[in-house]
Amino acid sequence: MKIFHCGHCEQLVFFENTSCVNCGRLLAYLPDRTDMGTFETDEDNTLQSISPGTKKRAYRLCQNYTENNVCNWAVDVDDPNPYCRSCRLTRVFPDLSQPGAREAWARLETAKRRLLYSLILLELPLANKTEDPDNGLAFEFLADPPPDTPDAVPILTGHDNGLIVINIAEADDAEREKRRHLMHEGYRTILGHFRHEIGHYYWDRLIQGTDDLVEFRRIFGDEREDYGEALQRHYKEGAPANWTDSFVSTYASSHPWEDWAETWAHYLHILDNPGDRRGVWPLAPPQAGGRAHDEAGYPGRRPETPVVRRDHRPLVPVDLCAQQPEPWYGYGRCLPVHPPHPRAR
Repeated sequence: MKIFHCGHCEQLVFFENTSCVNCGRLLAYLPDRTDMGTFETDEDNTLQSISPGTKKRAYRLCQNYTENNVCNWAVDVDDPNPYCRSCRLTRVFPDLSQPGAREAWARLETAKRRLLYSLILLELPLANKTEDPDNGLAFEFLADPPPDTPDAVPILTGHDNGLIVINIAEADDAEREKRRHLMHEGYRTILGHFRHEIGHYYWDRLIQGTDDLVEFRRIFGDEREDYGEALQRHYKEGAPANWTDSFVSTYASSHPWEDWAETWAHYLHILDNPGDRRGVWPLAPPQAGGRAHDEAGYPGRRPETPVVRRDHRPLVPVDLCAQQPEPWYGYGRCLPVHPPHPRAR
């Protein structure tokens, strides 16, 4: 996640901010510009950008920004859809009459927007199910039925043909930590769930039925192995003793599909870190004529006061294919930073 600045006063602002803490100007993220926008309201109540590069462009706030306070993205004023690029992917949200549902929904949407930030930068396909019913993407945020419900079936987080279901219990820190212990996981985060499940979606979009399937099987294994049996074996026997030689997590060792999804999630985690390294220091006082820069050239860096990152998942030691001839090594897959996949355009 890169750092952002207020378009009016240059104050450091963060991805979830809705107003500048210094000058009070309205803020909203602009996915079409991959930048935070700063706005003033004109006589027609339309938002006019005052940020460099988008001055005088007109926007309006996402409907979930103005009505539900669970979003901070903006929409081009000429876009007929009232929702932003992120919110229009959400097909089902929690029952807001239930205690804590709105807070859970907000946390899930925040994680989803952070995921989309990375996917947009990678220029990956992000059509929704309305735009592309066959290959589009949709999210449903569902709650487990009440305990006294006859024949109740718990909601399982997962992916199926472009539909990603997230159990809203994952938005509760205590419940998520409880599940982490039950599953013997080293980490469990909301954003990690999104990154993992979107990996399954992009396997369908970018690998399945293409010439890349041969290379996939060479690196990850044969996905035609019975998936149900593989998971049962994994939960019964656990990961191989030497799993760190070839996998980024124990779950990645269960089946080639899960190896791909776990590696995809970890890759997104790694890609976000260079931005974090530039963006976790509060802004130093602006100098005359522009932003403050430190001796390393990063705007406003103060090394003595780091800010905690939102995703606390530990990095597995891995070097992104630096002069490595093998498809994987050390603790993680060898994943070079490629241009966008040709099928992603």
